[in-house]
Amino acid sequence: MDNHLSKLKQLLDTATLDDATRNAILETVVDLEGKYLAVKRQLELETEQNYNILHGSTFELKAYASSVLGYSRILVDGRVGELSTRQKAIADGIVLNAERLLAYVDSLRDLNRIKAEQFMPHPEIVDICAFLDELKANLAKRNIELIEHCAPDVGSLNIDRSYLALTLEHLLYCDHDFQTPQTIELVASRSGNVVRLAFTIHPIDYKADRILDVYHRLAQDQLEVTEIMAMRVSVAYQLCNLIGGNLIIEKSPNGAIGFLLEFDAH
Repeated sequence: MDNHLSKLKQLLDTATLDDATRNAILETVVDLEGKYLAVKRQLELETEQNYNILHGSTFELKAYASSVLGYSRILVDGRVGELSTRQKAIADGIVLNAERLLAYVDSLRDLNRIKAEQFMPHPEIVDICAFLDELKANLAKRNIELIEHCAPDVGSLNIDRSYLALTLEHLLYCDHDFQTPQTIELVASRSGNVVRLAFTIHPIDYKADRILDVYHRLAQDQLEVTEIMAMRVSVAYQLCNLIGGNLIIEKSPNGAIGFLLEFDAH
């Protein structure tokens, strides 16, 4: 909008008009510019207020959920005495649901930061094979076994390490319940100056269709995020774009969902 107003002013300067007409049009343009800037500022203030409210609320929620998780793990580990089978099952359930809640809150906070343009990438040289080794260790804590196949010529990327990890984690967690052990094979390859990270998950049919639908709506900028799975895919999609990548999601005939992330290695 700013560019359009500037171009209109430039056209007025070069147009063949009498002074009265030129001044009348210019006065209208200046008035429109003032109204536009006022509306723009109001929207910016509302965005900032919404961000602050959600950021503060999710911070509190994360603190409480972390406390519940911590105390529950103390019970599960038997540090306050041995639990009966029934008590152990209840404590395990609390731990599992606290972990799910924390994952949901983290996704919500990330989506809120994206909408408020709070993510600022800080690129660094990242050795992809070493990076995947680190990611594998982190995923193991969430009951995901990552089997990596890293081609010798993959090399490195000039990319924000933490945002790359966050992008992959959101995709890897999009159909994970943090309870059922899951094994995922990830292939890292290179073709010319393009580094590719590819992996597949096997959700049940309706979830596979939902992931694909979310992806298509994101590509058309038509998505309204209403569930945790959509939130995770949305965060990953937008983060991938932010760090200069391209995310492709496809469904195979057997119902598996394939994720392909492409990055320019220049």
